[in-house]
Amino acid sequence: MKSLPINLSFLKKKRAWIVFPLFLAAAFIVFANSLHSGFIFDDNPLIAENHIIKNLSFIPVIFARPFMDGYYRPLVSVSFSLDYFFGGLDPLVFHSTNVFLHAACAFMFFVLFSLLFAEVRIAFSAAFLFLVHPLVNVNVNYISDRGNILAALFMLCALVSFVQAYKTRKMWLNFPAAIFCLLALLQPLGAKPSGPSRLPPSMSRAAFITSACSPSCLKKRLFCDSR
Repeated sequence: MKSLPINLSFLKKKRAWIVFPLFLAAAFIVFANSLHSGFIFDDNPLIAENHIIKNLSFIPVIFARPFMDGYYRPLVSVSFSLDYFFGGLDPLVFHSTNVFLHAACAFMFFVLFSLLFAEVRIAFSAAFLFLVHPLVNVNVNYISDRGNILAALFMLCALVSFVQAYKTRKMWLNFPAAIFCLLALLQPLGAKPSGPSRLPPSMSRAAFITSACSPSCLKKRLFCDSR
């Protein structure tokens, strides 16, 4: 038994990092129609009518207490503050940030699949399908749904860090993996399940991370028979 040769160093040698600008360009082309859309639904109370995000000095307040009943997503609010700082209430800036974060998710999806399956082409195809699939339409186009994009991004970063630590035996990489995992679980605090039989998003993501990183799964994905 031996560890698969695919790791982040391998991807760097293969110039796989060029995938991100390709994904970014593709994402802006696919979601171009939404870039000039205005604020809708929860965008108004969370952004347009939210005075807290309009001053960076209020960032400590964002972390200190929920913005409104049952809604505590400080990193989302901080990202809104940064959008407002650079572009005011121009929806183009907020939509562009969502598209950028979605492209980053697709890239981390590509990196994770490359590490797990040792097939860069398959990883690229799967990640590109994720990037342009219509099912992600709501998460990308609806500005207020940014929490789900951030949760996915942090979760993918956590898994990549964990797998890299496992492959290279650099145990210190488990620390950023744990931090990213906590950040992923932080995003959906205050979210309500859409049905009685559905787990809250935070529990669902925790279950996914636990199952994906279980010893039996890792044994199948991280090792292969030496021949």
